Amino acid sequence: MRILGLIMFLGLGACSVNEPTVDPWTGAVQLDVPFALPFNGIATVEGEGLQITFSGELIDSRCPTDYRCVIQGSVDIELELETDAGE
Repeated sequence: MRILGLIMFLGLGACSVNEPTVDPWTGAVQLDVPFALPFNGIATVEGEGLQITFSGELIDSRCPTDYRCVIQGSVDIELELETDAGE
């Protein structure tokens, strides 16, 4: 259940520009703290033994930044999750 909550939390915070990024040297992030994960980025959740990889963008129907659209659109991304146990 913690992993599902983390994934949902990542999805909700992914578009914010004020979120801290993943530590570029260690890839470390903290549980329950929003962060920005760049494309092909890898984050390791401290103390949880969980590694998250932003591996792909499946669908992107967002409105371009220099246009005014009727609807905002959405984006579907692919995340790979791996535990210390290799699962």
